[in-house]
Amino acid sequence: MLSPTAPVTEKDFVERCIPLLRARFEGSELNVELRREVPVGRSIPDIVMLMRPNQSSGGSFPAAPLSAAESVLLACLRHFGPTRIDLLEKRAGLQRMDLRGKALHRIQAWGILERRAGGIVAHSVQWIENPEVIAIEAKLTRWKEALEQAAWHRQYVDRSYVLLPIQHAGVAIASTPTFVASGVGLLVAEADRITEAVPASQTEHHDWRREYLASRVLAVTS
Repeated sequence: MLSPTAPVTEKDFVERCIPLLRARFEGSELNVELRREVPVGRSIPDIVMLMRPNQSSGGSFPAAPLSAAESVLLACLRHFGPTRIDLLEKRAGLQRMDLRGKALHRIQAWGILERRAGGIVAHSVQWIENPEVIAIEAKLTRWKEALEQAAWHRQYVDRSYVLLPIQHAGVAIASTPTFVASGVGLLVAEADRITEAVPASQTEHHDWRREYLASRVLAVTS
């Protein structure tokens, strides 16, 4: 399927790799959702993959993509934990009383946001634990360009990878220290499987676009 003699476009390569990615990452305890080319500002990862535990109870997920404002609020709660609504307004750059009307109603109705005694607001447990967000930048040969793009994606995902066909992966594998320094992982596609040549580092300081991106997958697949 991925033979050097088989001319394919990057689009073909991505399509052929999707079932291999699912087989590589999905398991009895993990569910994997994949979407192609999800816009996040000026950045468009080739593949966005969400990994979350298989849950019979379903969990709390958006029924529609989150707005930028909703994403900022949820990111503030992710960074700072449960907090009073007046402090949430301040941390989100809002004016006092901006969140006292209908601003939180939609994400509260979806079960993503919880209102607690004393004016405290918090993530739901399901949203905190789900999902892990992964971006994959696929290229046939241009691994340096892919690495630069994958490093940029780390601003808003938990892990970021470059994906290359095995026949063009040798130079990239030889440059493993460059990948490690960037925190980007390297996946190599063979005919019937994908292997992880370089592990991706976990990102700890991603911004509100993580929520924004995740909602664009979860709202479609949940």
